[in-house]
Amino acid sequence: MKIFAAQVEEGKEGKDGKPSVGPVYRNLLASNGFPSVDSDLNTAWDIFSMSVQKYPGNRMLGWRPFVDGKFGPYVWKTYKEVYEEVLQIVSALRASGAEPGCRVGIYGANCPQWVEAMEACNALSLICVPLYDTLGPGAVNFILDHAEIDFVFVQDKKVKELLSPDCRSAQRLRVMVCFTSLTAEQKEMAVQTGIKPYSWDEFLHLGKVNEMEILPPQPFNICTIMYTSGTSGDPKGVVLTHETIATFVSGVDLFLDQFEDKMTVDDVYLSFLPLAHILDRVIEEYFFRRGASVGYYHGDLNALRDDLMELKPTLLAGVPRVKARLGGRLRLVISGGAPLSTEVEEFLRVTCCAFLVQGYGLTETCGPTTVCFPDEMCMVGTAGPVSVYSELRLEEVPEMGYSPLDDPPCGEIWVYGDSLKSMLVAVVVPCEEDTKKWAYSNGHAGSFLELCSLVQLQNYILSELKNAAERNKVIFANWDTGCFSLVP
Repeated sequence: MKIFAAQVEEGKEGKDGKPSVGPVYRNLLASNGFPSVDSDLNTAWDIFSMSVQKYPGNRMLGWRPFVDGKFGPYVWKTYKEVYEEVLQIVSALRASGAEPGCRVGIYGANCPQWVEAMEACNALSLICVPLYDTLGPGAVNFILDHAEIDFVFVQDKKVKELLSPDCRSAQRLRVMVCFTSLTAEQKEMAVQTGIKPYSWDEFLHLGKVNEMEILPPQPFNICTIMYTSGTSGDPKGVVLTHETIATFVSGVDLFLDQFEDKMTVDDVYLSFLPLAHILDRVIEEYFFRRGASVGYYHGDLNALRDDLMELKPTLLAGVPRVKARLGGRLRLVISGGAPLSTEVEEFLRVTCCAFLVQGYGLTETCGPTTVCFPDEMCMVGTAGPVSVYSELRLEEVPEMGYSPLDDPPCGEIWVYGDSLKSMLVAVVVPCEEDTKKWAYSNGHAGSFLELCSLVQLQNYILSELKNAAERNKVIFANWDTGCFSLVP
């Protein structure tokens, strides 16, 4: 029997109120420890900027212009051309008051402008926050406020929703940049809301006449906050660092090195899954890593067949409902939504004349946590083994009768990984008056600075944070006093 994962820890029976847990598994490439990451690849900005140096003339971003009442053939921007526009956006953002750590919203369908705004965020150590309205009514309004967004890039079709009276949080915005152009009425509405409006060309011109340097991020800096629906209530923001994304990309490099059929600069990806979702984001990041090409669908999923025939992609994510031939070059299809049955997967492999692989993952895990091998038929109908920089196990769910130690094992999936490292996640600024009251009632003395260094005070504040999290139904796991600092 073939083995595709390494067991690195035994399962354990639950005791002292703790649930039973199953064995911990890793990818075979990580059986003796997680592999070293490329020393030059530490941030999402590294992914793009290194490829600009290696592949300046390669086609990077493609789209279909609307000419004479119809969509024409794909036109392209090279890596160098995209880089030059990104630098202009960086300068314009800095001229508009953006500083490292500011949140920047991007609201609209996949297109080159979406990615250029994203790369500008990476270059300037800004935090990219995708906005989308499929999370339900009021989601955009909630995210603007919750993520404290100051700047927004927006598709022309979404300007109306952003400036709607129902989107009250838009009043906090300082700058709005449209992917194309704005009408005089839209500009006036923005100004009345307190927002400085720009068309795409106007914003690029602002950058041209105000050239400023990039401010690249550190690996531990936040790269993006991606909002998901969660299980109930308001959308939940998932924080992903630059290190997490760079580590994922390194893992894909190692994973693909195992196979004879290699990815090349001639590969082309058709992007139609939302860039606001993690799967499309990380696939595009990897294509940029390899100097390959990404072409965007023209906006109508019902007419996706036309884009397929025009672009002739070599990779798709998702399985579009098309009956025509898929352009003749398709090599790989990735399915990451609901699981496909063995029968459906085998049918699609035959009809697409391409490998089809399934996977399982979460926004929190930066996409695929498990993924199949394309050339292993024994994996058909499964989600595959664990990815290179992750490890997973099953944990008992007593109320549902799930036990990871049963045969077959069953339980809740817990994911860990080398990219999910401990880091400074909160800076707590205690109230001086309340701190001194706590010190007096607990027999401590000293200056405010000395009190803030007390482990007892840190433990007290940690317990208060945990209680607040439980009252508000916020996930609060595995924290200790090393996770935050007290700043007097």
